[in-house]
Amino acid sequence: MTDAPVKAIKQQLNNDLGKIKIENGFINNATILNGYMVHYVRKFSETDEPLNFPCVAIQPSRDRTSKASSNLQSKTERDWILVGAVSVQNPEQVTDNLDTLLYDVKRSLSFDPYKGGAPAVDYVLGEAVFDLPERGDEYAFFEMPITMKFIESLK
Repeated sequence: MTDAPVKAIKQQLNNDLGKIKIENGFINNATILNGYMVHYVRKFSETDEPLNFPCVAIQPSRDRTSKASSNLQSKTERDWILVGAVSVQNPEQVTDNLDTLLYDVKRSLSFDPYKGGAPAVDYVLGEAVFDLPERGDEYAFFEMPITMKFIESLK
């Protein structure tokens, strides 16, 4: 049995975002987190283990499928929410840090889905929305959806 294509696409996201390192020509050294940011924040607050900023969490959001007429293949669109977070310890730098992290995220995801065997056939970045966490949290963040489109074999 083969793995679901969504697993390969998530790995592609991890690999692309994982390139956000200064030595790769990016502005930031980002930590990539798989799953929901709130779970990492809770884990780190309960264990006093530091959460390394800046970071980007890859959160699943929704999955839409339309089957082909043969029912052996489907066109699928998977949405993730990318949550980029930066420390608020230097308040005067927070917005600049959010801007550079967002820029690095967009740069890391600029690939040609038709070259190099990428499992996704197309992708769309959505609108980034900036926000502050709950009072007392030590980070500010943005949320940006990304939709990856691909074909699944249902055999």
